[in-house]
Amino acid sequence: MKKLFVRCISVVMTMVLVLGIFANIPVLAAEENSSTKYSVSEIIVKYKANANTETLKAKISRAFSNTEVVNKIEAQNIEIIDVKSVDKMETTIEKYKNDPNVEYVVPNDKLSPYGLSNEPLFEQQWYFETNALNVAPAWDLSTGNNILIGVMDTGIDISHSDLKNNIIDGGWDFVNNDNTVFDNGESEHGTNVAGVISAAIDNTGMVGIAPNAKILPLKIIEGEIGYVSDAIEAIEYAKSKGVKIVNCSWGMVILLIHTTPSQKRC
Repeated sequence: MKKLFVRCISVVMTMVLVLGIFANIPVLAAEENSSTKYSVSEIIVKYKANANTETLKAKISRAFSNTEVVNKIEAQNIEIIDVKSVDKMETTIEKYKNDPNVEYVVPNDKLSPYGLSNEPLFEQQWYFETNALNVAPAWDLSTGNNILIGVMDTGIDISHSDLKNNIIDGGWDFVNNDNTVFDNGESEHGTNVAGVISAAIDNTGMVGIAPNAKILPLKIIEGEIGYVSDAIEAIEYAKSKGVKIVNCSWGMVILLIHTTPSQKRC
């Protein structure tokens, strides 16, 4: 029963990712040059186990002045380093790539939420019909009981009538580093995504694909922008909470170029 239900969830996530990737194809195919290749000045460096990081840092410091470690993800042996200028990105990345102590280095790229339709009623949710997911027969087997899903997105309105009974405690805002997962003026994107997944059957509004599944809010985007480093932290946090399914309805314009192993596993 759970396997069939998880397959239904996987179909939705695949659809979201594929649509997002195709929407970005013109950008991905665009010719890159030194002025457009990087839009951020931070890099994500994952060191190998037992790496001699002090020697590497001293070498980097001599080659590039004013670099700064702005965050660490201890569980993954990762540092987020600000090199202070997009003009330094390419040479700094190459320097780290060529060091045997480094497992990988990628830009701390910006993330943007994918578009989402905000249809309020079941009959308007086309993906439930027989020519799409045909989810109604799956509900005879499972409606998501005992399944926990991490939603990495903008904030989620945990007081929303369709969601409040399916939100668990322990959500985290990785943008502002607090447990307030829905701030004033918050984008509705994360709330909409959570609703598609797990809006309750309560005779109002819409119904989710898994109306009895529980949601762990993982806010990594504020407004229209998030960063890969926050996504990595959110994945590690979700794992620590027992989450085995994470929804990622977002992407980046260079998705096929700079992807970390943590994102690939996600």
